[in-house]
Amino acid sequence: MKVKKFFIKQKLIRFLCAVVGLVFFAVLLYAELDRSQYDLGVTSYTVQDEKITAPIKVALIADLHNHEYGEDNSELLRIIRDSEPDIIAVVGDIVYKRSDNTSVMKQFFADLKDIAPTCCCLGNHELALMNRGIDVKEIMKETGVAVLDNETVFTEINGNAIAIGGLTYNPDYGTPSLEYLEEFASIDAYKMLLCHYPEYQWQFMKQDIDIAMCGHLHGGLIRIPNLGGLFAPTQGFFPDYTEGVHDFDGKKMVISRGLGSSSFIPRVNNPAEMVFVNIVGDIL
Repeated sequence: MKVKKFFIKQKLIRFLCAVVGLVFFAVLLYAELDRSQYDLGVTSYTVQDEKITAPIKVALIADLHNHEYGEDNSELLRIIRDSEPDIIAVVGDIVYKRSDNTSVMKQFFADLKDIAPTCCCLGNHELALMNRGIDVKEIMKETGVAVLDNETVFTEINGNAIAIGGLTYNPDYGTPSLEYLEEFASIDAYKMLLCHYPEYQWQFMKQDIDIAMCGHLHGGLIRIPNLGGLFAPTQGFFPDYTEGVHDFDGKKMVISRGLGSSSFIPRVNNPAEMVFVNIVGDIL
């Protein structure tokens, strides 16, 4: 009888330990999901190019998906304003394709252009709304930002002649314009390409383009320590291009992990990020 009670006690202890362990794991997982969904980090990169005679600071915005950090995105706007960017590059998916709401985007863009000149390209979520008859491009233009749909704007920043192009590409809504890419690559200036999809680097990095700014992949959603993003639909498991700076024989591609989420798969170990890119001629 004593032996039987001993084994029952041991089983009860193991069961209670398992329950405590599961509860502890669930609490940790909930805390991490909350951090990845609602925390906002800031990432700064420095890239070098001999064409640049004076530094340029770019605020890179991607994949907001109607998310708000503070009322009317006041916290996000404060971070951008305090960093004093020379130009703001928006690389798409500021809206959310499962909602017709464009008010968050309208207010955000109106506030952005008061901080610095703002240029944006279209992402797959903007294209999805346009495919439903919502004139997202016109709504964006009404806020005063430059909407680049296979188009280019020219500007001078700190004495640097800059061409900023926006490449429209989504495999669900047509093919990218090689004609536009070739035309953009022929420009005699420092060339900055905004393209929502980093996967298209195999094509635009063949061209004479100095830097590309991208988003779309949300950092691979679930990030494994020391390994990076877990999965990207067009790259498979442990994809190469989900964040950071990538160098292709001197041509640079910068990828933001994004500011929001649009997937039923939550972000894990992957907080939203606001990216700043410092483009310099020399690194001391």
